[in-house]
Amino acid sequence: MFKKFHTRQISVIALIAMMIISSLPSWPGSERARAFSPSEQEIMKAFDDLLNGITQLSKTALTVDQVDSLTKEMKQAAEAFAGGDICQSASIVRDFTEEVRKLRVSNRSFAAEDLANRGWSLRQDILSMMPADKPCVGTERFNMPPRVEISESDNKHLRGTINFGEPRMWTVAVKGELYTEIEIPGIQFGVGEPGVPGVPVLHRLIGMPQGAHAQVKFNVGKSQNLKINLHPIQPEARDSAESDKLQFPAERFKDPDFTKNEKIYGSDSPFPAETVSIRRLGMARDLELAQLTVAAGSYIPATRELTLYESVEFEVFFEGGKDAFINMESLNPFDNGMNGFYTSVINRETLLSFTQETTRKLLCGGEEFLILTHPDFRDAADRLAEWKHDKGITTRVFNVNDGGGSGPDTKEEIDEFIEGRFNWCGIRPSYILLLGDAEFIEPFYVDTFGSSTTGTDYPYALLSGQNDDVPDFAIGRIPVDTLNQANTVVDKIINYESNPPFSTSFYKNVGIASQFQCCRNGGQEGRDQRSFIETSELVRDELIDKGYSVDRIYTETVDGSYNGDSTPRRFYNGTLLPSEIGADSGFAWDGDTDNIIDAFNAGRFLFLHRDHGWKDGWGHPEFTTTNVNEDVTNGSLLPVVFSVNCSSGLFDNETADGDYGTEVDREYFAERLLRLENGGAVGILGDTRDSPTWANSALTRGFFDAVWPDTVQDFGENSRKRRLGDILTHGKLYMITQVGVEGTTLAPTQWQVTSNLYMWHALGDPTLEMWTRRPLRKLPDIFQAYWINQITLKVKFAAENARLTAFQQTKDGIVHLGRTRVRNGEAVIQMLQRPVSGAQIQLIASDDDDVSVNLTKKSRK
Repeated sequence: MFKKFHTRQISVIALIAMMIISSLPSWPGSERARAFSPSEQEIMKAFDDLLNGITQLSKTALTVDQVDSLTKEMKQAAEAFAGGDICQSASIVRDFTEEVRKLRVSNRSFAAEDLANRGWSLRQDILSMMPADKPCVGTERFNMPPRVEISESDNKHLRGTINFGEPRMWTVAVKGELYTEIEIPGIQFGVGEPGVPGVPVLHRLIGMPQGAHAQVKFNVGKSQNLKINLHPIQPEARDSAESDKLQFPAERFKDPDFTKNEKIYGSDSPFPAETVSIRRLGMARDLELAQLTVAAGSYIPATRELTLYESVEFEVFFEGGKDAFINMESLNPFDNGMNGFYTSVINRETLLSFTQETTRKLLCGGEEFLILTHPDFRDAADRLAEWKHDKGITTRVFNVNDGGGSGPDTKEEIDEFIEGRFNWCGIRPSYILLLGDAEFIEPFYVDTFGSSTTGTDYPYALLSGQNDDVPDFAIGRIPVDTLNQANTVVDKIINYESNPPFSTSFYKNVGIASQFQCCRNGGQEGRDQRSFIETSELVRDELIDKGYSVDRIYTETVDGSYNGDSTPRRFYNGTLLPSEIGADSGFAWDGDTDNIIDAFNAGRFLFLHRDHGWKDGWGHPEFTTTNVNEDVTNGSLLPVVFSVNCSSGLFDNETADGDYGTEVDREYFAERLLRLENGGAVGILGDTRDSPTWANSALTRGFFDAVWPDTVQDFGENSRKRRLGDILTHGKLYMITQVGVEGTTLAPTQWQVTSNLYMWHALGDPTLEMWTRRPLRKLPDIFQAYWINQITLKVKFAAENARLTAFQQTKDGIVHLGRTRVRNGEAVIQMLQRPVSGAQIQLIASDDDDVSVNLTKKSRK
């Protein structure tokens, strides 16, 4: 019966399309009707599915008149769509959905809820076909990410409004019960306390005056009321794979067992209990961070009533503490550590208006970049430091774990040494590099989502006196075992920055390898189980908009438990795949190892893998340590690699005591890729153990947003970050706004957030600046400089907007003099202190996407 009806309805839709083609040959919509794109074909199929749903529902819940009314609406909407009238079609489907929801309110059937969800999804599919310059009336909130509008802000309060986009809704069948999942555009789906109702929740960072406490009040705006069985939040799955055959271990890879908090679901109290809350996160150097959490709705589980808010007005009050947000020393041009933090808060425009002077006892001049090296690698460290000086980054090198030497030995002593440089030096370090593998500079071991003994360098990035998990430094590690390896990596870094590849195509191409993990059970067929492809496509769109060419090295796997149509059709949230890769597009989904190798060797300035992984490489498409050793020969065409999966950034096998199946004498994926002579990578972002999937997708978006700031909306500002350590920090801060932190409304446990803070590392130089276009020039080395007075130096230099840095190297350390930009051919450098008599002043010119020049070194030759 079902098959017969299905066939008949297909013919109905086909007949509608044919009628339009024949009767409207000359109007603009007829061309669309003659040749549907793959996405449009999926929409026509969805019309057919809804007609089937009406018939199925009529057996138990609908009267004859209701069937006739709903069927008529669907046919009218299909006819309008086939004829190219997007807005009319979407409007009719909206009326259809509202009519069906009335059936659900009158306690007809869960099937009515499913039919309404499918109608709502169809309407959004239709609206996705709208021309960007001709939106339909009343669809302003369609696909709109949250907008935070600040109306008042100072050091006493913060007032604003959060506007939410319209929800996405889809049906999930679990253990014989139908649920509705809800997603708000721009809010990370699937994160929170497992088992509780999945009410979407927004998180944002705010800066607080030092020592202050915060209180918050709020008002909700216009709302939408729905009668639905809201799906509970589920435990996060891992992005892990294992073994040469890439057999995914069932206990690690599969989705965790379904979880539902029966006590909460039996309650008639609104959930969450707090619509708006605020929680202190800790200090980021001088800035005190807090997290503002706003629920996009409220749910009464016992009666299955969901209220979704279109907007929420809030006001945060700061009480007690100091009046200042940051210290004046944070504004020092050599203190780079604060930039990423104060741009990540929603009241960033206010911070610089409320500062305070501080008095510290200074015992050292300090540095921007602190290199801590085992003595075995000192020669390589010194060469790297010399180059960094030529880039205008003041750098000091210290030995650690040097036995009878003067340097700190244990991880605790090293951590204390870093903090001493921060507390007692005039210029506080912003970047830390550990030069040496785990047996030379020991990592810490902490309990995380991935392992109870996770190796991590993250505690080195934290000031222990602040007792929080907010980073204070950008940290990286070059995990090498020999001086030859250290020299190889340092040579790659110096050559990459000082003599970048000449090839134009290198700077125009990005490789993305990813997997469609088919498919979700209990809903629309062909729907992804993860957000790998969705995330890959989001960042690909951003790159395409910026003029890059991007490889789609995509593959598909099918889980054994799924027995439906495995053709990739939709993202995890039910949104149609882009036409180029959707059903009937002809996209092969056959990306493989050879494609990755070919892309590497041809030259890509950036490579992303978003999928599963393990300590020896990437899951799908497969790319392993063996491939790096045997097949990668990209020479000087070195990419930065974002290896977003599980455990492919593991480096601590020498001290891990066999955790995660490691062997002491092995060399794992990320280490090999970084150490490889005549190729490999120049820097890698990767994790050291298995990591949670939704948090990883958020990190990925954050990495790309650091480099291309409009990748995501409503986070940070428009200043680009190209240094490897800054990209990692930006990604982590963005992840916090997407996933939340423990202790806030609907926030997850530490396994989702804190775990990723500790597991994710920059393998390489944290100050490495990724090239994003071919350098147009090497900066000129001709300049004129003269003193206006004893502390003011004027420099004439023919590179507009170049950054000039002045410092001295003396036997007592670095003397930081000044830094400024060239404007109208001149730079006026106000000295922070008087130069030391008899010491050469180093004057460095640098700029984004240009090779820096040590002007004084050039002038002496």
